[in-house]
Amino acid sequence: MAVLLLDNHDSYTYNLAQMLGALCGAPPITVRNDQYASWAELCESLPPLRAIVVSPGPGDPTRAADFGVCADAIRSSDLPLLGVCLGHQGLAAAFGARVVAAPRPMHGALSAVRHDGSALFAGVPSPLTVVRYHSLVVERASLPACLLPTAAADDGCLMAIAHASRPLFGVQFHPESVCTEHGAALVTNFLRLAAALAPAVPRAPPPPPPPPPPPPPPPPPRLFVRRLAGGGGGAAARVFSRLYAGASASFWLDSSDAAAARFSYMGCVESDAAWVLRWRADGSVRRTAADGREEAVGGGFVEEMRAALARWRGAEPTACGGGGGECGALLPEACAFRGGLVGMFAYEAWRHLGPAAEAAELRHVRARHAARGGEDGAAFLFADRLLAFDHARGEVYLLCLHAAADAANAAAWVERTARAVAPLLDAAAEPPAAAAAAAAPRCGGVRFRAARGEAQYLRDVAAVHSHLRAGDSYEVCATTAFTCDDAPEPLALYGALRRLNPAPYAAFVRLGGAAGGGGGLAVCCSSPERFLRVTADGVVESKPIKGTAPRGHTPQRDAAIAQELAASEKDRAENLMITDLIRNDLGRVCVDGSVHVPSLMAVESYATVHQLVTTIRGQLADGLDALDATAAAFPPGSMTGAPKIRTMRLIDEIEQSAPRGVYSGCLGFFSVHGAADLNVIIRTAVVTAGGVRISAGGAVVAMSDAEEEWKEVLLKARAPMRAVAACLSGDPDAYSITSEVT
Repeated sequence: MAVLLLDNHDSYTYNLAQMLGALCGAPPITVRNDQYASWAELCESLPPLRAIVVSPGPGDPTRAADFGVCADAIRSSDLPLLGVCLGHQGLAAAFGARVVAAPRPMHGALSAVRHDGSALFAGVPSPLTVVRYHSLVVERASLPACLLPTAAADDGCLMAIAHASRPLFGVQFHPESVCTEHGAALVTNFLRLAAALAPAVPRAPPPPPPPPPPPPPPPPPRLFVRRLAGGGGGAAARVFSRLYAGASASFWLDSSDAAAARFSYMGCVESDAAWVLRWRADGSVRRTAADGREEAVGGGFVEEMRAALARWRGAEPTACGGGGGECGALLPEACAFRGGLVGMFAYEAWRHLGPAAEAAELRHVRARHAARGGEDGAAFLFADRLLAFDHARGEVYLLCLHAAADAANAAAWVERTARAVAPLLDAAAEPPAAAAAAAAPRCGGVRFRAARGEAQYLRDVAAVHSHLRAGDSYEVCATTAFTCDDAPEPLALYGALRRLNPAPYAAFVRLGGAAGGGGGLAVCCSSPERFLRVTADGVVESKPIKGTAPRGHTPQRDAAIAQELAASEKDRAENLMITDLIRNDLGRVCVDGSVHVPSLMAVESYATVHQLVTTIRGQLADGLDALDATAAAFPPGSMTGAPKIRTMRLIDEIEQSAPRGVYSGCLGFFSVHGAADLNVIIRTAVVTAGGVRISAGGAVVAMSDAEEEWKEVLLKARAPMRAVAACLSGDPDAYSITSEVT
């Protein structure tokens, strides 16, 4: 009897071959599942057959890479067919049943199986002892009417099925195993059924082939959650220093203001599911795995981001253990980041992202930047494991995204991390290592070089005024950069920055390089400005800042400065122009009539400055997501001016095509459940192997005074400069500025 044995690259296939050969009197024709390009091509090479056996194998039968031609064999052949383990699961999946995670992996386990005595089990005792090697099972409740359950194990798992009208059979266990009882009798029953049928030749599906049934959806991913009591005070700094300071790719989205941003989030690239995605200056996309392997990605950057988020959509929070002081509670709705993408779009990402990417007016600007090359346009890491600090309640949530089949590893991570974190939540715990590192200063002051010093910046303001007068723009954000060749240890620098200038949308992100600062890039950000927030149900919010004044030295003077800012005609004009610009940007993606301004030009006070802040909201239109909203509003209007496209061309002229890098871009997260929160990257120090870079600027309008604009630049750069000086010299005010261009 001629039997085809389809081999799913399993280590037991040839045990089946031996059994079939002994029972048939001739060895089966054994073919690997990927040996031929298609089932039709394989059929053309075969002699007349009586039966097909589909072997066990690794993986999931709903993945073509794991099951090869076997799915088409099941759907297309009229021959009797027996699926074993993976073959059994593939038979069920081909007719619409679901393949799900088993209650527990069964690898070499013996089980008692009870059957119904139908054809495949004729004469076989019930129960019988069988051997099981599987982590997945066919979900009994999902069986279609055409598939009949014929056997089950003592744990309730489905162990065998038969088609109601075709000679198709499947067994989850391994009849070929040496410890399976009556395995040969079961296979003999199958061969007798095959012999009783008229000989047939396998055929390819007739052209055009009928569309295959849609593959069953995979088991939904899950999000394990563990809550720990504590987490106030300096706990976040202690935890990050202990758990993530040594990671080459890590993040800390760090809120100092529970009212503006209730949660802080931290984590690193540590699991097989985590990676870093980079958008190179030339437009190419590269992915780096946790083990350092790098590969090119064929699709677009945003498309890859969207696909990565979609793979984990639907992950529902599930409590994972806890007891005593630990509580396995589900997440508060305010916890907006539940795993997903963390990173930044640099300012120059506009060449590939949003309306500016297609603007004819910027064609030559795009060409100049492409020819120059330079820094990455964007970089995001995928965070499947993270900690969320609830500053309002003083609690910490451990979050772990995972596939259903990987629940054991996910639970182990939660347990391991809970043991590491819990002692650090005690206020009596030792201070973070980063703070200790920052307390070992060098002698001497710190010198920054201004790419466009005071004299040049005054000329830039004059050039802007000429464009304003010509009607080319209403407002231009003119910037400069300050560099220092000495690079502090990045985490120590961030520790100093967050002490000197706490901010609601602060962040520390390290992407590549050694923890000690050798290579890669680290962003130490103390931003007070929200670029975009998108809720899971599609509410979009932007909070542009235009109008800045220093804090006063006395409460009376401080209050007077805030009142002056609120009444400043110039600052209110700056703010209004950007408010209307962002209303326009959000109008691209929001439901008609939904864009509104619940708060216009409110004074918000931070550690070192007062700011004039407006809040703009809208409702995303159906079918659009947070990435669409980001693209529509990028780059942040508060960092360009208005009208945006024309003003961006003027900025390139005035700043002589100097790349802004991550400054003026946005940093934050895109969550797998649809939420997002992004800041505007300002008040930031960027650390590389070449040193540290701080950028600052201001919106120049017709009423601007050039000298006052330069003072505003220095005010905005002051906090990160003081942090660098504190780290390198021990004195936050021991710094000076020289000019590269005068």
